[in-house]
Amino acid sequence: MGRFVTIAKAAQLVGISKRELQIEIDNGGLPTVRGMIHVDDLVDVHPNVNIAEADMVAWVAKIKEQSLQHAADKLDHDLTKVELRELLIKANTELAYHRQRNASYEATIVELRHSLLTLQKRSSEPNKIQSLIAWIDKSLSH
Repeated sequence: MGRFVTIAKAAQLVGISKRELQIEIDNGGLPTVRGMIHVDDLVDVHPNVNIAEADMVAWVAKIKEQSLQHAADKLDHDLTKVELRELLIKANTELAYHRQRNASYEATIVELRHSLLTLQKRSSEPNKIQSLIAWIDKSLSH
């Protein structure tokens, strides 16, 4: 599962104020999921992020994940309501993140297809571009 950090922690890792990072988020420069930032997105947008601290975040996340995995290894009736709630929140956050990423990829593919259609009209080899468009259409249908 992915690693998420709070906006405050992300700002600290990047070395800017929480307000500056919030402005970046509000302007669409950095995606969030339920008020949390995925570490991979943070590194994509801010390659200068303090990796040592990000690794510490990963280490802490790993400890949390292991404790949640320990809880998940119990029989369902052995889990407490708190443990079940934590597992559900984590799973929902991860699912929301992946849905958001998937929607972004789909939008990119649709935009690429549209660009190829435009290029096809001006191309001296429209059949090659049509082959790419057909491949995209076939891939999207699965």
